[in-house]
Amino acid sequence: MDQFADIAETYDWTEQSTDDIPFFVDLVRQAEGPILELGAGTGRITVPVAELGKPVTALDVSESMLSRAKGKVTSQSITFQIGDFRALSLDRKFGLILAPGRVFEHALSDAERQSAFSGCARHLKQSSLLALHVWGPPSDTNPTPQEKTTSIGPTDQHGTLLFSWREERDFRTEMRKHYFRIQETDGQKRAWSHDPIEVRWYTADALDTLGQAAGLTVCNRFRDFHGGPYEPGALNMIWVYRKE
Repeated sequence: MDQFADIAETYDWTEQSTDDIPFFVDLVRQAEGPILELGAGTGRITVPVAELGKPVTALDVSESMLSRAKGKVTSQSITFQIGDFRALSLDRKFGLILAPGRVFEHALSDAERQSAFSGCARHLKQSSLLALHVWGPPSDTNPTPQEKTTSIGPTDQHGTLLFSWREERDFRTEMRKHYFRIQETDGQKRAWSHDPIEVRWYTADALDTLGQAAGLTVCNRFRDFHGGPYEPGALNMIWVYRKE
């Protein structure tokens, strides 16, 4: 079952973040050897990376998401691969592994987390890097924060959209459950309500410990994609590991 099939159509409309693209593109530019991108989705990172012409394997568990990425990329250097980052089993090693867009939060159990980190370590060449981005723990103790809504202007694919999202938190299990609604206020006046997505947040200690257990050394911890050093309580947790 493709858990993200119902999100693929609208993902590019609502996921408009670009702050991380220069960060990951710069890592690719410096890397030696092939690149592996985990959770490639509809190609938000894959497309700009493809412009560098380096060999990249873009992996995602969702065929629906990857099919949209394929339609955006003409570079012969990109290989699209259906697969689960929590159970990596590829026949090659890489000079860099990217895990953008909070993909590691989809490893829900301790066993899945351990498998994700150890899988990355097995697929890295010596002295190569794993770079991942997740959100830190919530900054407050509210289990049901107020729903947020933003307006997204019209394009040739849709009219004006009202995008609403909310989350439920379980502090005992460190789990978030995300809910999304989209209403088109003009044009065809369509509506979408996606199935909830469950993710698990990390602590800084967990990121350090999981990497160390897999044989990865933390070489950088950032709070933003401009190189700001990580500070407890920061929303973004950007960890860069090296396989020694």
